[in-house]
Amino acid sequence: MQALLDEIGAAAFRLLPHPLLFPADDFERLARLARDLLSAQNKIVRHLCRHESRADMLARFSLNDALARYVDWDELEAGRRRVARVDILPLPDGYAVCELNFSAAVGGAELYDCYRRFMQTSRWPACGRGGSPYANLRTLYEDTLRSMEIDRIVLLDWSSHAARGYASPELARRYLAGIANGVPVDVHTELTYPSKWLGVGKGKGILIHRNFVYDDMTVNIDLFDAIHRSGAQFSNGLEAELLMNKAWLALLCDERFHPLLDEGEIAAIRNHVPHTFRLDESTLADALARKDDWVFKLNVSYGGVDVLIGKDHSTGALAERLRRQGLTNWICQAFREVATMRHPFDETFVAAEHKPVLGMYLHRDDASGMVLRANRFSSVVNAGSGAGVHWAAVVTEAEKAAVLAAIDG
Repeated sequence: MQALLDEIGAAAFRLLPHPLLFPADDFERLARLARDLLSAQNKIVRHLCRHESRADMLARFSLNDALARYVDWDELEAGRRRVARVDILPLPDGYAVCELNFSAAVGGAELYDCYRRFMQTSRWPACGRGGSPYANLRTLYEDTLRSMEIDRIVLLDWSSHAARGYASPELARRYLAGIANGVPVDVHTELTYPSKWLGVGKGKGILIHRNFVYDDMTVNIDLFDAIHRSGAQFSNGLEAELLMNKAWLALLCDERFHPLLDEGEIAAIRNHVPHTFRLDESTLADALARKDDWVFKLNVSYGGVDVLIGKDHSTGALAERLRRQGLTNWICQAFREVATMRHPFDETFVAAEHKPVLGMYLHRDDASGMVLRANRFSSVVNAGSGAGVHWAAVVTEAEKAAVLAAIDG
């Protein structure tokens, strides 16, 4: 497993000693929940696109209007190439959705292959239910290639992204190899992207799979612009940044939008999205007075950065931090205490209580399994806070029994 992570440059992953077996019935319920939430979001997106200017839309999500040219506004509404990872908290009495992540390159899909290698090496039965997110990515791109004039796919990473120890698109390339009767699939960063594909019209026929978020482009942003101007088509433009903005959690909870939704979507929000609102001067004092009840999240942030658990900070320090980055750029989400899991963290196999977060992948409406993140110490569960990761394999009771029998035997 570690050899695979080394091959794809995933140095930031702290691999847990073993995967998780996750009940198939719960997985199906969560998949329906995720589809309802994404459907609700899409209805609100279409409403906003019809009633707000593009500049106002970007301002709503704390983004500069200069980014408008990098957003595929038709795709934002249509969701033909939508790829999401819905982050889910296991609770003592159910589940809660804490974040929505979007992008063709949303992280962690590599862990399915780690799970398969683990089971094969252990000679235990691996369950195929759910499958790799990259298999669903291939299906999505097969459909895309049928509807667009594409003769090359480029899996584009960014040098600053790779330098942080995040996985390269190499494993995705292996899954996509041979697609559509042999359309070439290349892996590049902005530093290796061929100059012959730059210049107006020279990128025509290229589909760019973006393996980074906008914040990763801390250097060489001019090359990103040049690739756009070349005529290359991005499978996910910066519409993904609009969709994964944390202000969406507040919009979903805003009952003024609920007349746009059906009963199932409203129930999914009320029952599974912790109450969330956007911070401003009128709500600050009460939020600080009850800070232990809230998680404060910066709208535009990734990887658990700028996620503040209220009870972990003094009132003064919290107020200063919120004001420093602009009150209206933050949301407050009701804090939920997760159901802990007892398992080992490393090769010592010493078991300890961990706080888990599950990430369910959906390509359009097709769910393809879940990643597990677990932290022994922090309620902010991500790689930056020391979380370990592995795959949550979806199993029936019979499949679980077969695995346990193989372990005992």
